[in-house]
Amino acid sequence: MSYPRRTSRSSSDRGRSRYSSSHRRRSRSSSSRRRKRPSLVRRAAPIVGVSLVGLVVLFGLYNLIFSESVEDLLNADTLNSSQIRRLATNYLLHKQIDLRERASRKLATQGEAAVPVLQEVAMSNPEVRKPVLNILMVLDVDAAFDQLEVMIEDEDAAIRVAAASAAVSNPHPRSGEILSKVLDDDDTGVRLMVIEGARFIGRPAIEPLMHSLGDPNTTVRRHAARALRGLTGKDFSQHVNPGQ
Repeated sequence: MSYPRRTSRSSSDRGRSRYSSSHRRRSRSSSSRRRKRPSLVRRAAPIVGVSLVGLVVLFGLYNLIFSESVEDLLNADTLNSSQIRRLATNYLLHKQIDLRERASRKLATQGEAAVPVLQEVAMSNPEVRKPVLNILMVLDVDAAFDQLEVMIEDEDAAIRVAAASAAVSNPHPRSGEILSKVLDDDDTGVRLMVIEGARFIGRPAIEPLMHSLGDPNTTVRRHAARALRGLTGKDFSQHVNPGQ
């Protein structure tokens, strides 16, 4: 009885087979290790997340313990320079009208010590110049007129109108001097305020007021004629509507 002969593989075939099997095992092992080992970014992410949360919590606690609320400022008897600056900068233009008014009243009670701080705030932040001016009128009129000297030459016509209005509403030896600077202002509102304050300028205002009789704005001409009558005693009403 004969049996089929088994074909034996050569030594080189057996060697290649063992090498392939070994290589596949190493590849699977290496691939498994790569899959199991998390990346550095993934390992660091939870630590970074916890750190950020911790910083947020610490910052919140710091603000809660050390920072002052606006109510603290409004209820304090006396404010230091930093507190005055903060109240003037952050709350004089606050969207809540009640808070703006309370901040203004509080600053107006701080006496002469608040004056240089408020002047500094007004110089660095044009937006708060008008409310600061009102406070300075209560605290120190001379300091307020120093502020008016700056405001009357501002590029913003609204600021110049406010300055001229303040000079008219608060009679002072310097009112005429300030108003004289804008007798021929390009803005109608400024010119009207100057005409209203012509009595403070006196006779030096007559020539500019005569010029205002030719103003294209009827209201300006009417106010100029009225101011001239007060200064000269003459009637200039015919210049208000020259075509009639």
